Amino acid sequence: MKNQINQILCELAGWVPHPNNKNSTQKFWSRSYVTNGYKIRESAAEPYIVDGAWGNKENLPDYVYDLNRIREIEAGFWTNRLLWERYVFLLQDMRGDDAIHAHPFQKVLAILRIYDKLTPEFEKYLTEGISSKAIVYENQY
Repeated sequence: MKNQINQILCELAGWVPHPNNKNSTQKFWSRSYVTNGYKIRESAAEPYIVDGAWGNKENLPDYVYDLNRIREIEAGFWTNRLLWERYVFLLQDMRGDDAIHAHPFQKVLAILRIYDKLTPEFEKYLTEGISSKAIVYENQY
C-alpha cells in the first residue's frame, strides 16, 4: 500500500521513468523540469534533471514519511493560490489551527484529496498510520 501511495506522490513531484526502462534491466527514474515545484523548462530538447534514482519503483524517494520530500510537492502549490488555500484548509480541517505541525500522513491525505487520487484503501492506511504514530510524532517537538 505504501509503495502505491509513494508512486503517486513521486509522479506528482515530477518523477518519471526513463523512456528506455522497458528494454533495460537497470531502471532509471528522474525528476526533471521541476526545481522546488516550479517548472523551469517545458521542452524535452532541454532536459534538466534535478534528481535521479536507479532501480525499480521501490527505489524512488520516500514521499510518504519524509517531510522534506513532501515539501517539494507543497512548493508546487505556491504557484497556484487556489491549490494552496485548499491544501491549508484540508490541513486545518484535520489539525485545527495547528496545520503547520501536521503529521506527514495528514499532509499526504490532503495532497491526495487535492489531486483526486485518494481511494478508500489509501485513506484507511493513512488514517490508521496517523492514529498509531501520532503520540510518537507529537513528542518529537
